[in-house]
Amino acid sequence: MGENKFNSDELVNKGLNSYQLGEYEEALEYYNKAIEINPNSEEIWFRKGMTVGALGDFEEAIRCHEKSLKIDPFYLDALFAKGMALGILGKHVDAIECYEKTLDIHSDFKNAWIAKGMALGNLGRFEETIECYENALELDPGDIKAWYDKAVALGILRRHEEAIRCYEKLIEINPEDKKAWFSKGRVLDQLGHYKEAIMCFDKTLEIDPNDEEAWSYKELALNNLRRSIENNNLEKKTVEKVSKKEKFSYNKLIFEGSNICSQCGEEIKDGDKVFVDADGIYLKDLKIIDIPSYIGMYHFGCIVVDIEDVNKENGIYFGAMCSKCLHKNITFDGEPCNLCKFNEYTIDRNRAKDFYERRQ
Repeated sequence: MGENKFNSDELVNKGLNSYQLGEYEEALEYYNKAIEINPNSEEIWFRKGMTVGALGDFEEAIRCHEKSLKIDPFYLDALFAKGMALGILGKHVDAIECYEKTLDIHSDFKNAWIAKGMALGNLGRFEETIECYENALELDPGDIKAWYDKAVALGILRRHEEAIRCYEKLIEINPEDKKAWFSKGRVLDQLGHYKEAIMCFDKTLEIDPNDEEAWSYKELALNNLRRSIENNNLEKKTVEKVSKKEKFSYNKLIFEGSNICSQCGEEIKDGDKVFVDADGIYLKDLKIIDIPSYIGMYHFGCIVVDIEDVNKENGIYFGAMCSKCLHKNITFDGEPCNLCKFNEYTIDRNRAKDFYERRQ
């Protein structure tokens, strides 16, 4: 009896080593041999269940866990694993029953709270889902998955401000969490907070410059910001007249809200040079200036102006870039401008000026 027990333990250890190496077929052989020696071990049945589950046979995994639980009805690992296998098979109600039994035995089983929350979410019971994640977070305030899943459930319920707080907590835990920055940006964009959304997408791209999804959503937020400015702040208005001797106030020159760079969402400052879509500009008696020499070209669809050089009573524009974005977007190699989508450019100042005048 002692020899058999020793041999079964040795086989279980070998099976565990193979399992950890991802050699599941080999691990299964060890566990089957161990069961032949000791068929009344709840642990061996549990480990066999985990192994066949890793091989994709979840029905067999459930049968193994049930045999384990028949030997010991309070074996938490088998009870939890059975619930996970049921959930994978889409049997969420049965899975929840397993998680609840697990939590009845051990209410501080954090992963059982998370798994129950996921199962409830799959059933569309999101209020209960959130309660489960909150219970998990009480046990471990730093659990990344619980914060993410809670945020997603809150978003589905349109509790967006609460979802944002979850993403902010994730960023507090790990400031380099690009997924949290990106997810926060998406929620902000949905709420119409386009500038803040753009900042989040910029942070995502700072962490991973090759994140194509972040680039795509940043462009969407920029377009949303531009449309918002055009729709809400560039309606017919009269700009306050000022004396020619009086330095033109930037806020008087530009309609409220239009002093926003269409690319980065930042405010364009007094004295800044702005890159303007020629199709969407009206500046009376405009003085067009040279693009700084380090840029060295006029974009064919756009012009450059200096706010301080506009000194007449009428002046509005939209689709402008600040100097920083002007430099970033004009020094490309054959790619269309992010502002006007033209891909032609010229170093001929007169040609650019003529192009602007013909589009008025």
